[in-house]
Amino acid sequence: MKHEIGETLKKCRLDANKTVKEISDLLISKGFKASEKTIYSWETGNSHPSPDALLIMCKVYGITDVLGTFGYAENAPVEEGDPSCGRKFNENLKECRLQSGYTQKEISENIGVAKSTYSLYESGSREPNVETIKKIADFLNVSADRLIGIEDEPTTIAAHFDGTEYTEEQLDRIKAFAAFIKTEEKK
Repeated sequence: MKHEIGETLKKCRLDANKTVKEISDLLISKGFKASEKTIYSWETGNSHPSPDALLIMCKVYGITDVLGTFGYAENAPVEEGDPSCGRKFNENLKECRLQSGYTQKEISENIGVAKSTYSLYESGSREPNVETIKKIADFLNVSADRLIGIEDEPTTIAAHFDGTEYTEEQLDRIKAFAAFIKTEEKK
């Protein structure tokens, strides 16, 4: 059953023992316009955070299954090595639309926004709210994770390594080294 986004955000904030001021200050420090009044507006459902702000809050709240937490099931999992991971929403959106063969007009009509609004999504000048991202994902038959570029963390890095014997800091260093090796191979 789909949850109300605002109610879920408030519950997760409270579960994480965070105040509205702490969340507001964090988002402002990252360049978002997120006053305490804005946070309250999100939590009461009067407005919705941008996908980027939502992901930051999810990280602070310890949410690892974003779609599941907000009552959405994935249509298709993001596969390891998916090129959409780590890219911006607008780039992923355009790529998925082009792969599907739909025009901007067809998608905008289906999800209930003006073509000019949808065009702003693809240009990166505007970000849709979470519910609109879900509508787009459903129409394009892709996961919302793919659109927003969430990379599924593999449970194993190599066949002989299960990752349980390392700290988070050590895992981050191992991943950084693996990324370095991959860039060296391309040279």
